[in-house]
Amino acid sequence: LDNDIINIMIRSFIAMTTLFFMTKLLGKKQVSELSLFDYVVGISIGNFTAEMTMNFDNQYINGIVAIVTFGFVAYLVSVLSMKSIFIRRAVVGVPTVIIENGKILFKSLDKVKIDLNDLLEQARNAGYFDLSEIAFAIMEVNGKISFLVKDQYKEPTKKDLKIKPSNDSLCANVIIDSKLMILDRKTGEIIHETFHNIINYLDKDDVLVLNDTKVIPARIIGEKEDTKAVIELLLLRNIENNEWLCLAKPAKRIKTGTIISFGNGKLKAKCLEVLDEGIRKIEFIYDGIFYEILDELGSMPLPPYIKEKLEDKDRYQTVYAKNNGSAAAPTAGLHFTKELLKAIEEKGINICYITLHVGLGTFRPVNVEDVTKHKMHSEFYHMSKEVADILNNAKENNKRIIAVGTTSTRTLETIMSKYNCFKETSGWTDIFIYPGYTFKAIDAQITNFHLPKSTLIMLISAFASKELIMKAYSIAVKHEYRFFSFGDSMFIK
Repeated sequence: LDNDIINIMIRSFIAMTTLFFMTKLLGKKQVSELSLFDYVVGISIGNFTAEMTMNFDNQYINGIVAIVTFGFVAYLVSVLSMKSIFIRRAVVGVPTVIIENGKILFKSLDKVKIDLNDLLEQARNAGYFDLSEIAFAIMEVNGKISFLVKDQYKEPTKKDLKIKPSNDSLCANVIIDSKLMILDRKTGEIIHETFHNIINYLDKDDVLVLNDTKVIPARIIGEKEDTKAVIELLLLRNIENNEWLCLAKPAKRIKTGTIISFGNGKLKAKCLEVLDEGIRKIEFIYDGIFYEILDELGSMPLPPYIKEKLEDKDRYQTVYAKNNGSAAAPTAGLHFTKELLKAIEEKGINICYITLHVGLGTFRPVNVEDVTKHKMHSEFYHMSKEVADILNNAKENNKRIIAVGTTSTRTLETIMSKYNCFKETSGWTDIFIYPGYTFKAIDAQITNFHLPKSTLIMLISAFASKELIMKAYSIAVKHEYRFFSFGDSMFIK
């Protein structure tokens, strides 16, 4: 027709009709799931394409070509727009809050086209089984979801939302380039440093205590022998012989007697007992050496916000890791290199090693309002006589005992609380340190920046006061410190 506006309206109607029938014909998403934005993008590009293809002398042929081209292109572009999170986010804006104060914002979910089941699965992977404990879930630009739990001490502010986990920390120079915050808990003074300068803040005859536990490739994925359903196990603790406590996912599919096969039967797991919180007592069945099989079939249990594949398993080990048994690394120790440890020793600082195998007790969030009711899972620890003698001598001579990481802190405080001195001992600890606790063993500690509502942040708040830690964290955000397991560190003295 001569009127261009009428022509566009007719084409648009034909295109929308074509979209509907093509969607049904090809069995794709129903047209009702296409938003107005999807229509506009599809129709606009379809109309432009149609104009470019109408080069025939016969107006009827041009009309048929225009309709087919318009409809087909509009369909493809609209569905692509519907599926492409990048196109959609360019319109809805990023980051997008999809959970606020434990409530799912379904309109936001629809905008970013995230399936509810996928959201719940990601929340479970991050350790949050109850949405009511999540203050905010934020869809980042790169498609990842960041969860911020309701802080035990204060409600998160907008500044808190800038705290992001560091997933670039597997780069080659991250250890050398790590930032270090020096926090004086007596004066409140804060100094910004780089970690390799930690030696300047250690004095001759100080005792530096490190956790020499070694992370095992504790995450294994297999299938149920009867239904072939995919099952993931995270090995938490070796009870005895071939029996382990494991975190199962999805746990509801693992009943007593369930058999799971890994590596085409090279390793099998039988569920002996169903326990709370998704934990199962598992017996492993195999021929050969267990840790060799696990090294072949398992993967490192990286935190859920680290998406980069770990090509070298040693990147998630401290340079002094020795004793197999951890489900997570004592990450404060990842900052140390062999060269730095040698320089520290040459300065006259005693370095000694204890062992605590990191399990669920360390990284399980606190889900109760009354922290005294939080249940800590037991973790195995060991201290040798040689180390006990060094530490007792330091105490007698008023020399500083500096714990590297909260796992070292908890081990030292466990032993001192139990015996009122250091001694050669092994056992299980479920010590939970929170504000109000009186420290008996340590004088200073090196630690990373931790998740809100975690037992770790409560421990350092008990050591340096809640107010001082919140102040330090606020300053760390402004200075763009990296948070969480692979982030930067602080020396609280």
